[in-house]
Amino acid sequence: MPVSAGSSLRFSRLLRWLLPLLLFIGGGALIPAAHGQTALPTSFTYQGQLYDDGTPVTATCDFRVLLYDAPIGGNQVGNTQLISDVAVVDGFFVLSLNFGAAAFEGDARYLDIAVRCGPEPSFTSFADRVTLTAAPYSLYALGAPWAGIGGIPADLADGDDNTTYTAGDGLALAGTTFSVLSDTVQLRIAEACPAGSSIRAIAQDGTVLCESDDNTTYTVTTGMTLLDTTLGLDTSFTDGRYWQLGGNTAALTPTLGTTDGLSLTLIVSGTPALRLLPGLLVTDAPTLIGG
Repeated sequence: MPVSAGSSLRFSRLLRWLLPLLLFIGGGALIPAAHGQTALPTSFTYQGQLYDDGTPVTATCDFRVLLYDAPIGGNQVGNTQLISDVAVVDGFFVLSLNFGAAAFEGDARYLDIAVRCGPEPSFTSFADRVTLTAAPYSLYALGAPWAGIGGIPADLADGDDNTTYTAGDGLALAGTTFSVLSDTVQLRIAEACPAGSSIRAIAQDGTVLCESDDNTTYTVTTGMTLLDTTLGLDTSFTDGRYWQLGGNTAALTPTLGTTDGLSLTLIVSGTPALRLLPGLLVTDAPTLIGG
């Protein structure tokens, strides 16, 4: 029957113990969606019973539902829900409500419901706000351990999915890969120079530029010559410093032999050919022994 504005409207107390709120929160707010399946919506179904002076109402009614964070006063959460042309049969009605996923984050919530049936021009609010309670498995889901959750991605198994990494000096970060900046850090030498040469420069990628040894200092003394890096005897000397294959001049009175009383042996093909032995006395002539 139509409900007048002056009629007393109330929820049956059965709502509190026989007809508990049927709450199905979707989209991961309370129960995570199964891996690989479509996420649940954020709407939920509310079922109640409407009486007019103790008589169950049967009519087509409009409902206005607001969500609050307190049983009295408080702040409205989400948008106002206007549901038109709801069939109420023997007092029973079903509403589909959607205040968004952000409306339910673990804090207490209360429904402020008003109804307008038949030709009534305005809504009539119920005396008390309705406390929303979660279904038992929703309460379990709020505190479910890792061991009670299936399909956990491998990168979440360690409980860390939001570590932020930053590349410091000498490093670059692209996605999840670090690399060394070759314009900042010298890479290891990847090549070698040939024997007798040295490394002149090292490129950023570790390759080298070689050069010949050009900074060794050579020094020669009297009787030697130096041409670039080649040493030799100075054949321009004619003062008898050494015996020449072409012979020395007699004017230089060159001497080949010993001056300390020791013998002198000439060897041919590794075999002694001529030995010159000093005399017993300083004034004695040397003794020559062949073979």
